[in-house]
Amino acid sequence: MTAISLNERLKNRNIKCYAVDPGLVNTEIGSKDTGGIVKLFWNARKRWGDPPCVPAETYLYLLMNKPAGVYFKNSSPKKYNREADKRDQREKLFALSEKLCGIDYGEVI
Repeated sequence: MTAISLNERLKNRNIKCYAVDPGLVNTEIGSKDTGGIVKLFWNARKRWGDPPCVPAETYLYLLMNKPAGVYFKNSSPKKYNREADKRDQREKLFALSEKLCGIDYGEVI
């Protein structure tokens, strides 16, 4: 939803925003500042994750190609939840994000 909202706001500039699903990535992020069962669970689960270079390839693909679409996984466009096409829902989320982050994109964009 945020990528679509940003694309609407940036349509007159040479900037394109995307959403990337990295999938399960084999990193330590899930076990940072944790212990016990959480750390045990994450250490077991991450073994099935991709190395960080896999989602990084999607980011590189988007930077080099600027393809049509907004939501990507494994360098391919994917269908997203159709709720994201509802402008009123996107605007509510965008306003809430601005408020929670303390950012006024009207001043930035």
